[in-house]
Amino acid sequence: MITNNKLYLLYFFLLIFTLFLHCANCFASAKRIKKQSQIVRVVIANTSSIELKINYPFRLIDETSGKVVLKKRQFNKKILCSSGIVHVGKKIFPKKLFFQLRQNKIFSINGRLFRGDLKLIERNNKILAVNYLPLEEYLKSVVPSEISHKWNYEALKAQAIAARTFTYYHMLQNKNRAFDIYLNLQQYKGLSSEHPKTSWTVDVTFGQCCFFNSKIFPAYFHAVCGGYTEEANAVWATTQEVPQPVRCTFCSNSRYFAWKQIFTKKAVLKKFQQAGYKWHEISNITTGKKAKFYPRTRTVIIYGKPGRKKEIPVNKFRQILGYNKIKSSIFSVRQTPSAYEFTGRGWGHGVGLCQYGAKTLAEQGKSAEFILQYYYPSCVIKRIY
Repeated sequence: MITNNKLYLLYFFLLIFTLFLHCANCFASAKRIKKQSQIVRVVIANTSSIELKINYPFRLIDETSGKVVLKKRQFNKKILCSSGIVHVGKKIFPKKLFFQLRQNKIFSINGRLFRGDLKLIERNNKILAVNYLPLEEYLKSVVPSEISHKWNYEALKAQAIAARTFTYYHMLQNKNRAFDIYLNLQQYKGLSSEHPKTSWTVDVTFGQCCFFNSKIFPAYFHAVCGGYTEEANAVWATTQEVPQPVRCTFCSNSRYFAWKQIFTKKAVLKKFQQAGYKWHEISNITTGKKAKFYPRTRTVIIYGKPGRKKEIPVNKFRQILGYNKIKSSIFSVRQTPSAYEFTGRGWGHGVGLCQYGAKTLAEQGKSAEFILQYYYPSCVIKRIY
C-alpha cells in the first residue's frame, strides 16, 4: 500500500526527472559557441619541388584571376618550378595557387601532415608553400616542437603565451606581405608534434598575449641563457620597445648550460672562405667588445697577415662557424698550435624567455604569469580576442 508521503515523493522525483530531460534537450539543441582565432600564414617550404597529397574535397583557385581552376576529391602529385614556370608534368599551373580544403582540412607536403589551407607562390624560381590555419591550431604544434610536453604545465603555459605573442606581433608587422612567419622562425612540425598536454595549455591560455608599454612586442625565447639574457637590439638592430635583459640563475642545471667546441685552424679558415672572406690565413681569434653589464661578447676580432685584422659582430661569427657549434655569445677562445678552443655557456640568441629557466621556475611552483613577468620585466598579460 502506497502512503500519501510516498506518493508525494514519487511525484516529486518524476517532476525533477522531467525537468532534467527538458534541460538536457535545451542544451543539446542550443548553438555551441566556438572560440575563434585569427588566421596565421606560415611558410612551410621554399623549394623547387614539392610532393603534395590531399585526400579530402578541395578547390584550387588561381589567385591572379580569382577563378576556380580545379575541383577534386584527391590530389597526389609532384609540383615543380623551373625557369619561373610552375607545372605538374606537362601541365602549367598559375604562379599563385590557393588550395582551399574542406572537411578535415589536412594535407601532406613532402610526407609531413599539416592542418588548414595551402597557398603556393612562385618566387625566385622556387615554390613558396604557405600554410593558412587558425593561430591557436598553429600553436598546438609550435609549443611541443619548442619544448618537451613532459615539462610542468606552468612552463608549457608560459611557452604558449610567449609563442602566441611572438606570432601575433609578426602578424601585425606583415599584413602587407605574402606570409606572417617564415621558415624556422619558430619550430613548427605540423600534426606530428601535437600532444594532448600541450594542446590543453594552448586552450587554457586562449588568446592571451604579453604587452609591454601597452603594445604587443616580439616575445623572443631561446633554450638556455647561460646566466644572463640578452638585449634584443644586440641581436636584431631594428628591434625596439622590448623588455630589458635579466640575470637568470635557473638554467644552470640544464645539460646545455656549459659547452666546449674545438675547430682546427684549417676548418676555421675554410668556413670564412666559404662565407666570402678572401683570406689565405688566420693567425688568431679573440673576443672584442663586451656588453656593459653582462658577460656577453658583442664582437669577435679575426687576425690575418701581420697588421691585418677584422672585427665582426658576434652573431655573424656564430653564423659562419655554425649556430649549433658556437652555441651562444657567452664564450672565451683559446688558441693551440693547431686549433681554436671555444668554451661557453648557454644555447641560443639569449633574448627573452629562457626555456630551461622557465622549466626550473615551474618546478619550484611559480606560475606562468610569474615566469613571463620575470623574463619580460614589466609585461602585462591580456587577451587579444
